Amino acid sequence: MKLLLYSHFFSPSVGGVETVVLALATGLTNRLSPSGSTRFETTLVTQTPADDARDSLLPFRVARQPSSSQLRRLIREADVVHVAGAAILPVISALLAGKPVVVEHHGFPTICPTGQLFQEPQSIPCPGHFIRAGDSADLAVQIERILDDPALSKRFASTAHRRVIDVFAEEGMIAGHARICERLLPVRPA
Repeated sequence: MKLLLYSHFFSPSVGGVETVVLALATGLTNRLSPSGSTRFETTLVTQTPADDARDSLLPFRVARQPSSSQLRRLIREADVVHVAGAAILPVISALLAGKPVVVEHHGFPTICPTGQLFQEPQSIPCPGHFIRAGDSADLAVQIERILDDPALSKRFASTAHRRVIDVFAEEGMIAGHARICERLLPVRPA
């Protein structure tokens, strides 16, 4: 599968998104099919200049600062387009090209996909209680609730810890992204 992974920022810039994208591109590129062949032929597209980056040492192709027409060509060549962060041009270009698109936001919604904070862990993917933006009174009540109930605090912490390990440890992150990309395309003969 030809995967285009777009990240506005990448090495040699240093930061969280750059680190996650490097691990993701490397992990997906190194993933093998049951027959032993490479499952993902990855091209990482970024607006970060090369400067002193050593792209030739990476197991995937890096396309830096492509023009709009070059970006559209790279997207047409891909089977799936994965956009790490908010980037309108690659998303719209991929949709216009009829490509499946995965958009990933690095931040709170990734950790807690319900967009909720402090909702008790029952059948939802993250602990917490929904608090409207700007409702400082409810926020104070919920913080006091957690501080006053050690068992509840421990349950929240345990659930959050398990989620971080399951979703954000490198192998879990790579496996999750591989499953998403593979579901987007019909099975093809090797």
